[in-house]
Amino acid sequence: MPGGSYYPSSSNIRVNICWFISLILSLMTVLIGIVGLQWIREYQKYPTNLPPKRAFAARNLRAEGLEEWYVPEIFAGLPLLLQSALVLFLVGLNDFLLHLNIIVAWPAIAMTSATLLFLIVTTILPPIQTLWLLNTAKSMTIPAPCPYKSPQSWAFFRIMSSWSFRFALNLVGDASFYILVAPVSAIALVNHVLGGRDRLWTWISYLHLTLKLKSLGSL
Repeated sequence: MPGGSYYPSSSNIRVNICWFISLILSLMTVLIGIVGLQWIREYQKYPTNLPPKRAFAARNLRAEGLEEWYVPEIFAGLPLLLQSALVLFLVGLNDFLLHLNIIVAWPAIAMTSATLLFLIVTTILPPIQTLWLLNTAKSMTIPAPCPYKSPQSWAFFRIMSSWSFRFALNLVGDASFYILVAPVSAIALVNHVLGGRDRLWTWISYLHLTLKLKSLGSL
């Protein structure tokens, strides 16, 4: 509308956020990969007239530099960036299709869910198997190791085995107990002490009547 203000919908904002971040992550992956290949090219470059002993020493020194400056970790993070870009693109695509046409959106959502389910399952299976084997009896038959090793599964294993994750898990468990189990246990204890449900409700009614009479000044 000429001269009017345009206000994008929330769906348009979400789609643009997901797609632009996905594009930036993809370009970031390409840039880091190109720079990393430059590092590897310099790592493999040696003078032709270098003696073998000095070439071996230089190779060990450069390999130590790669390890100390986390070059393998940088290369291992590139698939994570690309996978994050793919997930954001699929999320934005599904949001766009839902806003466009629900019939077109459902098949895309089904395929996206299958893709994300495959990614999630192959990420969490190796850490779960490792932690399960660490907490089972040593005499049992050890199953075949899960081959779905990846940088994201290793990161998930580090998170699950960290003390902060266990502390948060215990905190959530204690909170769930006090929210769900403790009130039921308290009611059951009072019910047991008073000798049955009828006596419990009789005692509650008597207490309510006593408080009401006190508020009216009769007691």
